Amino acid sequence: MIHVVAKPIRSYFSRPASVDLDHVGFPPFHSYRHLLNPFTLYFGLTGLFLFGGLFQRTSFLIGLTLIVCGVYLFFSARSAAQSLVVQRLPVKPQLVEFEEVQVIVEVRNRGGFPVYGLVIDETFTASLRSRVRLAMPRTLPAHSHMRLQYKRKCDGGMGHHDIGPLEATVTDVLGVFKFLIVEDTLLEVEVLPRIEPLPELAFRGSPHSTLYGYYDVAQRGFSVNFSGIRPYSPGDSLRHIAWKLTARTGELMVKEFERSVNSEVTVVLDLNPEIHLGIKSQSTWEYGRDAALGIMSRQLEMNNSVRLVSNHFFSELGRGEDHLHHMCREVLKWSPEQLTDDPSLLRWGVAGELLMRASTLISQGSTLVYICPYHKLEFGKAREVLKHLAGEGIDVHVVFIDVNSFVAPLLRKLSWAHLAEVGYCRGVDEEVAELRKMGFTPYKIKCGEPLAKGFLVNG
Repeated sequence: MIHVVAKPIRSYFSRPASVDLDHVGFPPFHSYRHLLNPFTLYFGLTGLFLFGGLFQRTSFLIGLTLIVCGVYLFFSARSAAQSLVVQRLPVKPQLVEFEEVQVIVEVRNRGGFPVYGLVIDETFTASLRSRVRLAMPRTLPAHSHMRLQYKRKCDGGMGHHDIGPLEATVTDVLGVFKFLIVEDTLLEVEVLPRIEPLPELAFRGSPHSTLYGYYDVAQRGFSVNFSGIRPYSPGDSLRHIAWKLTARTGELMVKEFERSVNSEVTVVLDLNPEIHLGIKSQSTWEYGRDAALGIMSRQLEMNNSVRLVSNHFFSELGRGEDHLHHMCREVLKWSPEQLTDDPSLLRWGVAGELLMRASTLISQGSTLVYICPYHKLEFGKAREVLKHLAGEGIDVHVVFIDVNSFVAPLLRKLSWAHLAEVGYCRGVDEEVAELRKMGFTPYKIKCGEPLAKGFLVNG
């Protein structure tokens, strides 16, 4: 729906929201230059002539002329604003991370007055540069139309984003009065993840797997892929004896199966908002989701069974593209604001508690990948649980997101409270070395680096 309103008088005296010079110490003139605009100058001059009219008739007549001219300017600008139609042309509803999208705005003047000083503002939340401003390079004549366009890269993170509202500002020929045309219809777009290819990770095959895969196990597997028949050897399981063949030959014969099996991989993604830092795609939250999807995609390519567990969600073990698409759709729904506003979304707990609950789903001999920002206090609780799981024969991998690498790009946007909390996130390299001594496989991913680099154990 389109609304046309005149800008309130106070807006001509207020400093634009994007300008904040109080902390810089500029001279007074520079700090208050926003007060020198066509509106204040026009009516200041009008008041000056009217005041001079108390002493001289000519000055009074000039003041009245300025008032009449101001009335004409006001109504001509209002008529032009009411006759203006601003609309955004359709944008495809599904985009991919880092895809560049072009948005076209059509402006149509249906009235008899030309449109001056047209400026269009819009918000594109799928981009880090979310604020968009388009200025019309020329006057839009009566009964004419034109198109303006802008391009944005979808680097604001995966998930659901809005385009809009669309706000157009028009003025009169002198720029004294401003009218705002608001198209408040929001266009929702879905930004799908761009899954980054990862190197092959050194996971172990599950000795209890019954599915063929890429991993060779030391003991005889339980794969459904039959390999052959051989004589019985001491220690062979009774379940593998070929009883019918044994009855015919009079000698114990054993069925042998493939030793190449797959692995059952459980990815645990800790989305506790208290330990995550950053904004949109420049956040530990986004890097964690990218890492989880990258690992799951790679393991599904290798025919492994994959499960995703988070603070309020878990999936069953599954394989194939359909399973990956299901988990992508689920991950798209999650945002830090949701978990902060709704404590029930943390019902599975965080850190150690989350891992303890996830351990009930993990079978012996399978693989666990725990993804979290490194926080000294929180990971201290998780470390003990990981030790216990490793003792149960589970192959443990830990993916740290280096919080300190996010500080420099976001330094001006962080509060003192956030900076103080970052102090608990130092020492990730020492923790990685300690985990290696304990027999775990740790990885570290950093802001601004490709994910694949973080998964090179010696990289």
